Amino acid sequence: MFGQKPPEDRKLFKLSKRKYLLDALEDFLEQIMIIPDKVVNTESNLRPLVLKKLLYSLGLPENSFSRYEANITEVVNTRNAISHGQQKDGIDGCTFERLEKTTRDINNAIIILIYDALRKKLYLKDHSVVF
Repeated sequence: MFGQKPPEDRKLFKLSKRKYLLDALEDFLEQIMIIPDKVVNTESNLRPLVLKKLLYSLGLPENSFSRYEANITEVVNTRNAISHGQQKDGIDGCTFERLEKTTRDINNAIIILIYDALRKKLYLKDHSVVF
């Protein structure tokens, strides 16, 4: 498991495990990470908690959209009410425009978050980590 037979001495054994871990970590950090599409699961409705989970799983700050939580919930609830027949009359034009603008603002904020992460190369290993 550790590349070679560990020493019998307990302290040396611990040290050899740590050395192996650090060596393996270096190799791991050099590998290209591929995130399969199935990792991004909106669980049918992209509610604030689901968005937080997605951001976290992608290594992005999960609280980036806290200011939009009420808006996201309203968009999801309105969509569900219409699609499930609870709001058969739909919504008025003013509400539609407001929800459309909200959706556009949130989408733009996500694009900016991803662009910023790419620009700052946040996907690369952090050299400031000290063990």
